[in-house]
Amino acid sequence: MNLDFFNKTNILESTLHFFSSELDIKIAPAAKSEINLTDFLKEQLTDSQLLGKVKDARFAGMINNLTLEGKTEGQETELALKKPSDDYDMLLVFGIELCENTVPTKTDISRLTRALNRRSFSRPVVLILKYGSHISFSSAERGQYKRSGQQGEKIGRISILRDIDTQLVHAGHERILLQLRINPLKVSTFKELYAQWLEVFNVNILNKEFYNELFTWYLWAVRTVSFPNRVDDDTDDTVYNSENVIRLLTRLIFIWFVKEKGLVPETLFNKTKIAETLKAFNPNAEDNSDYYKAILQNMFFATLNTEMPKDGGSRVFIDDKKKNKNTGYTEEYMDHLVFRYKNLFSNANEGLKLFENIPFLNGGLFECLDRRDPETNIEMRIDGFSSTPSKQPVVPNVLFFGRNDDLDLSDEFENRTKYKHCKARGIINILNSYKFTIEENTPLEQEIALDPELLGKIFENLLASYNPETRTTARKQTGSYYTPREIVNYMVDESLIAYLKTKLTEKTKAFQQLGNKQTNTFGNEGKVGQLDMHIDLAAGKWDKKEEELESKLRQLFAYESEENPFDGDTETTNAIIAHLSECKILDPACGSGAFPMGILHKMVFALGKLDPCNYTWKQAQLEKAQRDKQRAQQFEDETLREAALKSAEDKIAYVEASFGETGHELDYARKLFLIENCIYGVDIQQIAVQISKLRFFISLMVDQRVDDTKPNRNILSLPNLETKFVAANTLIPVDKPQQLMFKDPEVERAEKELHEIHQKIFFTRNYSDKKKLKQKELQTRHSLRRLYVEKAGYSKEAAEKITQWNPFDPLKAAPFFDPEVMFTIEKDKQGGYFDVVIGNPPYGVSIKGDYRKEVVLALGKVPDFEIYYFFINRALLLLKHEGIKAYIIPNTILFNIYAQNYRLQLLEKWRVTEFLDCTDFKIFEGATVRNLISILTKKNDNDLIGYRTTKNANDFETLINRKKKFIRKEQLVSNNRNWGLLFKLDNEVLDVIEKIKIDKVPTSDLFKETSQGLIAYDKYQGQDDETIRNRIYHSFDSTLKWQKWLWGEDVTRYNVSWNKKEFINYCEGIANPREPKFFKRKRILIREITNPRIFAAYTDKEFYHDPALIIVLDNLSNNLFFLLGILNSKLATFYHFNSSPKATKGEFPKILVDDIKNFPLPDIPKIKSSIINSIENIVKELIKPNNKIEELLIIDNRLDLMVYKLYALTYDECKIVEPEIEKLISREDYERMSIEQLSEL
Repeated sequence: MNLDFFNKTNILESTLHFFSSELDIKIAPAAKSEINLTDFLKEQLTDSQLLGKVKDARFAGMINNLTLEGKTEGQETELALKKPSDDYDMLLVFGIELCENTVPTKTDISRLTRALNRRSFSRPVVLILKYGSHISFSSAERGQYKRSGQQGEKIGRISILRDIDTQLVHAGHERILLQLRINPLKVSTFKELYAQWLEVFNVNILNKEFYNELFTWYLWAVRTVSFPNRVDDDTDDTVYNSENVIRLLTRLIFIWFVKEKGLVPETLFNKTKIAETLKAFNPNAEDNSDYYKAILQNMFFATLNTEMPKDGGSRVFIDDKKKNKNTGYTEEYMDHLVFRYKNLFSNANEGLKLFENIPFLNGGLFECLDRRDPETNIEMRIDGFSSTPSKQPVVPNVLFFGRNDDLDLSDEFENRTKYKHCKARGIINILNSYKFTIEENTPLEQEIALDPELLGKIFENLLASYNPETRTTARKQTGSYYTPREIVNYMVDESLIAYLKTKLTEKTKAFQQLGNKQTNTFGNEGKVGQLDMHIDLAAGKWDKKEEELESKLRQLFAYESEENPFDGDTETTNAIIAHLSECKILDPACGSGAFPMGILHKMVFALGKLDPCNYTWKQAQLEKAQRDKQRAQQFEDETLREAALKSAEDKIAYVEASFGETGHELDYARKLFLIENCIYGVDIQQIAVQISKLRFFISLMVDQRVDDTKPNRNILSLPNLETKFVAANTLIPVDKPQQLMFKDPEVERAEKELHEIHQKIFFTRNYSDKKKLKQKELQTRHSLRRLYVEKAGYSKEAAEKITQWNPFDPLKAAPFFDPEVMFTIEKDKQGGYFDVVIGNPPYGVSIKGDYRKEVVLALGKVPDFEIYYFFINRALLLLKHEGIKAYIIPNTILFNIYAQNYRLQLLEKWRVTEFLDCTDFKIFEGATVRNLISILTKKNDNDLIGYRTTKNANDFETLINRKKKFIRKEQLVSNNRNWGLLFKLDNEVLDVIEKIKIDKVPTSDLFKETSQGLIAYDKYQGQDDETIRNRIYHSFDSTLKWQKWLWGEDVTRYNVSWNKKEFINYCEGIANPREPKFFKRKRILIREITNPRIFAAYTDKEFYHDPALIIVLDNLSNNLFFLLGILNSKLATFYHFNSSPKATKGEFPKILVDDIKNFPLPDIPKIKSSIINSIENIVKELIKPNNKIEELLIIDNRLDLMVYKLYALTYDECKIVEPEIEKLISREDYERMSIEQLSEL
């Protein structure tokens, strides 16, 4: 694609030519194209600085049905822009050229596009923006408002195809632009064209396309590579392939994003240039790994971890001549900061030049994992960065630059045929064919490119498909497990708003002075600062103004708004900044970092509104460091005091440098200290933790500006996140002894020293300094192990568990989680650590074996031992008083019959801010489970529970745009069998359900014996596969004289009609039999499937059946026909579908044994015999064979009216159950007649 014409003609002519020649779309040109943008957008955009960047602005014209037919008559500008009376009928095209040397941000492009969209009323807009030799193509989604009470249109997400190089169009850009061309087979109208464009602009489709191709490559690579791992064991060379390939992808894709900033040269990925650099490079080689070893490994380990040569750093090849006489190894053995594979380069010095302009990044991601185990001294070569061939990995060139056109992946999927002949491209070829952007998209603006969130999506899926126990790729795992951005955004908003509402409305000052609880390295003394006084003043302002406060907080976190809603209110503004600075937020199952990143983006966004120049934010960080210094001066131990003072001085210098004249974006300092002070993550998988760190590194890179005249190209090396994101078992706390009033001085000193190391290592940028801190940290841990046992009362096991945890070991997950040990956070008075616990905990796993015993001992029993319940219990222990828990979990918690007591416990232990039931739509693509978002506060003062009506809410946007309602706690307690129905049903339906239950008794009180049918086959009862597969106890042979076997369909309303086909041998071999009385006595049989209603029948004959039929045995004291009539009534079906846990289960709603037992029945002994007899007579009429359908319908309707009357429903309440009751009886007659009289109707 040649777009060079943009550099030769003005923006109007270029735009018209672009659409006609490149997209094959004709534009009806505007009669007057020139626009004074300031006047044109006077009501939509007032940013004079942004408008001042515009050199030329044109209204190019319109695309509509006429232009698609080839008719391109021009229209007057104002006529085209006026609001049409019907649905939008055209697309308006604008072209803008910016002044020289102006490069717009993504937000600049978004704001211009949004303003033009508002100016055009309901007609969508496309903007072509030219700057230098680049253009961007942007458009906005438009649709009808779904929010209750709002009418008309809204402008949705702005989609941007950005930084298109008109002189050399990137392959990723070209592919998307070509997709914008008209497909004549699908497009003949403007609306069809617009729909096509929306699909092209759907980043989810782009991401899915990329992931599918990447996943195929991943499977190819896993079966191709090998890594040495344990040097003395050749059998483990492929055992860790999945982890190693994921780690390779992690590093390589990070490099690809960094390359977007120009920090890594393109030549390192150009096979022509590589062929000039390496002696024997063959891009299609299947037996040569020289590209991975010579280029990628040297870049990963010896470049990104060392200072640039121009700054005094040394990037040189290993000196093989410096041999140790005793070991035979070079003196640089296991030194991963020197280059290797010199022999692979055509010219070693020229090879080094390829890497000389890559800055030092630090951050831990690129530290080589080869090491000697400090405990066993065994040599481990995880990466294999070695000069010794036997210790090197095999990652052949074909995986990077070649292809495989006949890859058999049938073993990886259930559909073996489909994946028998797959095609895969080399990973460099794949990456080169997509456009990447280093900025993460937001819900309101997205670049049509692969953004860093993609990393989360990719690796969340890869991790879900990888089984860490078997170290293999799990079959069937091709669905999406990554929490969608809109879900994260909602949960983050609700959590932060709830947190700030609590803090800003506290009656007394409960806020810890800035710095006290962040690390608490030096004690609790502090001096009240300016921000603390603002906190007190702000708290008084919002007493009894919670609704107004919440409204303003929602504006603060809304992407749609650019203003500070607290403008002019200095106290509240500064108080919010202070509270955000001190907020401690944990994701206890962070995966690839979706929620921590969501939190970071929203907090940065809010701080940008509150404190545009970072003055207050800097003050907050300096006050923390100054307090540390004041407390250090009070230490009695001279050595510890001097070390603490030095650490505090270093921290002050670090803060000043971070806010200094770096030239970086203001968001950099916001992010840096939010990451240091506020955001924490835990995951059981170490590789997941690495990916979370990676996303934070990329986020920090975004806001750094490259300046080649400054040291390290002006790139600040990345912080160390080892004590911010840890691999650990969240569910297992460590067993500590009860805290004594006074700690042993030696223990306290060692703990403070360890805490200080963990604090200091975050901002230590020098590699050798970090290495020294690691060694010191290891020594201190070993000292603590002895002290904990001898002087602190720890058990040996607990002391070893704590002190063996190594935050710098990228291969091991700790078998426990303790915030104080790992994050240096102390408990509050109620024993909590965090203000917010947020995330998507694992589910679908029932914890078993010894691990179950350990978890239950720590967290108590939960329903089914399902893991997500344990995560809820753990959050309760981790949160501070009034802390916020925000989880997305399965909606089964609302109706699981085994969770009834657990639900009541939730109401006693938590304040329910909101239950958002997402029952009617999928959140996770490919998953079968439906979800619930729960926002809870650790405070047991439940009166009203927030929710949104789920009825007809078929997507997330519809649901969250509904007005929040409240339900009383008593209603949840009363309807504890299925809370989901309470969120779905209208209040009038709920009132009828409550009415039905008034003064009634459970059916089980009157009919004691209720059971399911038998289970004939069960492998857990010792039956073999042949017995189960052949169903040996069943037969269709009537000569065997076996017992009759019922099917579910044999039971109709009132009668049982055997199928006359199947029999069962009811003998001792049956897996789970029932007592014979359940198949022989007088009884009611009820179908388990209740579609479209309850089916109950009477029988006294001998029939056998499975659990598809439920049995209620006769009770001589109570009338079985009376019960049968009620169960078959419309009222019973109404009650079932509006109260039972399984009644809303798609096409197969079920009634459970528990539903029958708990069905509210009138207390039969207290009912007049005439009423019982009337109902019994009606039921016997319905049981009679050969009744005409018309007659049965009349009798059935009569019975329904009697049951309504029996349950004391009013005529209006009857209409809720049966909307067409007026066809059966008038209001007057219903209210006048008794039950007995209705039986004669």
